Amino acid sequence: MRKFIIGLSIAASLVGVASVARAIVVAPSGGSAPACVNSCTGSSIAGNDSAFVITLGAGSISPMTVNFSGSWATAPICVGQARIQTGLTLETVKIDTETTEFFLSYFPLTPGAGDTVSVLCFGR
Repeated sequence: MRKFIIGLSIAASLVGVASVARAIVVAPSGGSAPACVNSCTGSSIAGNDSAFVITLGAGSISPMTVNFSGSWATAPICVGQARIQTGLTLETVKIDTETTEFFLSYFPLTPGAGDTVSVLCFGR
């Protein structure tokens, strides 16, 4: 499991604290793309468990189930944005996560073949 440390340096003379750091866990599997397993006919996924793009096929419907290629220690936090081919950005992409999979729903429109959903996930 790879970890990146994001440090926030705080001047001791200003607040009396030397530094604060938080660890963000990314890509537990090290690089393979997640796999769509439900409601994803004709869809493809490029990327890894931390950052990927789903290109929807003609048979894709909401909600969609996608399995991560690896297992996160705890359910990651994921955010997504859908873009339809006309260039409009859909306002709501709902993602519910577990340690091994996530569930994607999009509103108010149903995207069609060739539309994309970009997803970023971070461990806790």
